Amino acid sequence: MDDPSGPIATTLPLEGAKPEPGSLAGLRLAGSSDAALGLERRTGELLEAMVARQKVIDDVKSDIAARREKARVQHDRTLASVRQRRSDDFERTEAEATAALAAAESRAESRRSDLELRRSRKLADIQLSHDEDLAKLTRGLEEALLMAEAMREAGEDG
Repeated sequence: MDDPSGPIATTLPLEGAKPEPGSLAGLRLAGSSDAALGLERRTGELLEAMVARQKVIDDVKSDIAARREKARVQHDRTLASVRQRRSDDFERTEAEATAALAAAESRAESRRSDLELRRSRKLADIQLSHDEDLAKLTRGLEEALLMAEAMREAGEDG
């Protein structure tokens, strides 16, 4: 049970140095070698367990920090992507609205020009009809005047 290469061998005080009272080396020098060895081994195991647990805790902390950073970066990327999509959607919608407005204005202009053309044709037809009616009425008036004059001359002669 006494292994000179064990933890006790590394914790023995240097020659000529006085061990602290109550220390494992002091207990060993005082003749309590089995108890001191057992305490030292148990203490070594507990220290190793504490170091291992602390290493696990440190690993978990660093893992949590890394995951948190990774999640933050992913969140930032997603947020940037959403903002970009929203901006693209807004620009696309604005472009579509502008195109729809231009198309509506074009259709309205086309209708207006069609109506203007029809109106001018109708006015031309009405003017032609008016001119024809005026010519007929003028001829009829002239004929009536000639007839009236002829009747007046026939009435004077007769």
